[in-house]
Amino acid sequence: RERTEKELKDERQRLDEIIWGTNAGTWEWNVQTGATRYNERYAELVGYTLDDLRPTTIQVWRDLCHPSDLQHASAQLDRHFTGKTPFYETEIRMRHKQGHWVWVHVRGKVVEWLRAGLPLRMSGTHVDITQRREFEDQLRQAREEADRASRAKSDFLASMSHELRTPLNAILGFGQMLQLVQSENLSAKQSEYIDHILGSGHNLLDLINDIL
Repeated sequence: RERTEKELKDERQRLDEIIWGTNAGTWEWNVQTGATRYNERYAELVGYTLDDLRPTTIQVWRDLCHPSDLQHASAQLDRHFTGKTPFYETEIRMRHKQGHWVWVHVRGKVVEWLRAGLPLRMSGTHVDITQRREFEDQLRQAREEADRASRAKSDFLASMSHELRTPLNAILGFGQMLQLVQSENLSAKQSEYIDHILGSGHNLLDLINDIL
């Protein structure tokens, strides 16, 4: 018996060390009564101590959770209760004691059921993912800015294409008309001028095409 108790004590210590190493907040919830148990890290995630949060019930969690995230969390919980998912898992915002929001990854599982098929007891973890979410937001903003810059560039190129080609097409068009219609009435020097106009115009058009 003494050996069994020592093994259980060692096992609990190893489990505590693993939890401490992952920096996770742990929770246990009696689904039927609403009573909950948290470890100290759970309270630290949102800037409190366990004494600050007592009496610890599920309402404490609901009060700290962002109102916009409660509906999604409840939907995920229902999916787990009805057997659609093996685990309850979601990401929510929780209000820190200092007033800002902390992103938390919540994961848990029903570990005990009533004979009627109702969930009795759940346990799980809370992990702070604020830095990851902030990094993802920065990436999203960077992509949006890149998309806006790309659209602005496309709009600029389209505008420049129109603004530059329109007068140039007029120059080339009138030059070709002079060359075709008035060729018999033009002197050699005038024909040379028109050739220069058309040659320079085509060179400029090629340059515009290359740039744009």
